[in-house]
Amino acid sequence: TPEDTLLDSPKDTRLSDVAFRQLKDRGDEHVLEQYIKNELDHHKDYDIHDWVIERLAAFDRTKVQEALREALHVEEDEKKLRVILELIGHVGRDSDITELEKLISAESDVVANAAFEATLRLTDPLRLAEHW
Repeated sequence: TPEDTLLDSPKDTRLSDVAFRQLKDRGDEHVLEQYIKNELDHHKDYDIHDWVIERLAAFDRTKVQEALREALHVEEDEKKLRVILELIGHVGRDSDITELEKLISAESDVVANAAFEATLRLTDPLRLAEHW
């Protein structure tokens, strides 16, 4: 709201934005779902590997996995689905493989290819400690 504006600039900085950023930087799970939604809009056309390492590392890995699984089931935009699948490929676990294999036969080539790549990442014996 205009009442919580801290700075006058083209993109006003609101107290709620500052609080959200601080919670995100601390890895607070209460902002994780919204943070992923916000970032999907911004990163749907880019490679996300750095995003995984730099930005999601602050959050508990289990909570990230849960939020990504939830996003996978509600998202319909194929570009956002591609990003979600790539993220699952980087931070997912063995239990995600069954769901990914279903998506390999998706009508959308973008989704099918991303699901295939994510499956390859998760089944790579050198990526997950549980395969060692």
